[in-house]
Amino acid sequence: MKYSFISILFLGKYVIIEGFQVPDEHSNNDQTESFVALSKGTKIGHYKIIKKIGSGGMGDIYLAHDSRLDRQVALKFLPPQFAFDEQHKARFKREAQAVAKLNHPNVVTIHEVSEFGGRPFIVMEYVGNQILGDFFKKKDSTFDKIIKLAIQICKGLKEAHTAGIVHRDIKPSNILIDRSGRLKLVDFGLATIAGSDKLTKTGSTLGTIGYMSPEQVKGQETDNRSDIFSFGVILYEMLTCRRPFKKDGEAATLKAILDDTPEPLARFKSDLPDDIQRIVSKTLEKNPDNRYQHVEDIIVDLRKLIDNSKPEIRPLNNRFKTPLIVAFGLIFAVIIIGGYFIYNLTQKSKPSQTETVTESRWQNSIAVLPFRDFSPRKDQEYFCDGMTDVIIGKLSQLKDLKIISMSW
Repeated sequence: MKYSFISILFLGKYVIIEGFQVPDEHSNNDQTESFVALSKGTKIGHYKIIKKIGSGGMGDIYLAHDSRLDRQVALKFLPPQFAFDEQHKARFKREAQAVAKLNHPNVVTIHEVSEFGGRPFIVMEYVGNQILGDFFKKKDSTFDKIIKLAIQICKGLKEAHTAGIVHRDIKPSNILIDRSGRLKLVDFGLATIAGSDKLTKTGSTLGTIGYMSPEQVKGQETDNRSDIFSFGVILYEMLTCRRPFKKDGEAATLKAILDDTPEPLARFKSDLPDDIQRIVSKTLEKNPDNRYQHVEDIIVDLRKLIDNSKPEIRPLNNRFKTPLIVAFGLIFAVIIIGGYFIYNLTQKSKPSQTETVTESRWQNSIAVLPFRDFSPRKDQEYFCDGMTDVIIGKLSQLKDLKIISMSW
């Protein structure tokens, strides 16, 4: 026996009606009783369950050992109460199909899909137990680290959107962090795939309260821009450790998503750059047409924030690179010339009595001509004058060497 329930939410001019059924726990006809209980040590083919690590509306997650490849994997089982529900089974299969289309470091990898004791299950890579929500609890992460994590989320979403997949349930608990600090998008149970049959009727509200887009709250059709709104909620929370639309009750929270403008980031964190407020505000636009249209654009803007936060180290432009090359060359020339004259002074014999006065006058002498600026922009004259003076000064330190300074 099953009981039917209807929930009605009044959100200003919007009324959301949801119908669902739950099994009667005391019914003798409950088909869930026929399923094999899953516990530590249960063997499922070449998988052996280690422990249960998670549970949600769309599945129970178990850590298992793959004896064939000697590795740990995650097994996601459709909950027993939904195992005979064709729509839930179809959605579970849809999740496997969605993730199987993706091959990206920021999306969880699916190994296979199978069934055990009448319950469908998905075999996935085991990422770990740390979720993005644990990151919020630290409250000591640098701005750059937050932005780099946000970029990883966007990269995973980009891969999904490029494949025609809309996740529709982007939230911290659906983003895992592996041991190397890499983020992985998981739980595509509510995802839609372009070109596939719709499993959700228009007017139905699916998602997680607090992270839904306005169009999800209204039960309207969604596209990749809905995921962008949910990402904006997460980015706001990563920066402030607060949800932008959180209210005391679920109905109030949904109404805030439709009507309220989140508090400025500066109210909670004063040292953030102005551009991050612009990015967050654009992701959280109520009208999808006013949001970022593609996550690639968000990635570009976030990367600019990281670049601007670094000390500016630019490659030498022609204005400075050419003079430096010349300078090193001239210094090297001074050393060679100086060495040459020192060697001559120590090796040559004294001048003979027959040498003329003119010859002795110019012996051990050197003329230093001024340097000329041949650069295209003629903006190196100051450097040319300076190098002339430097060379004259260095050569004048050589004993018995006569320096003649000349000008053009």
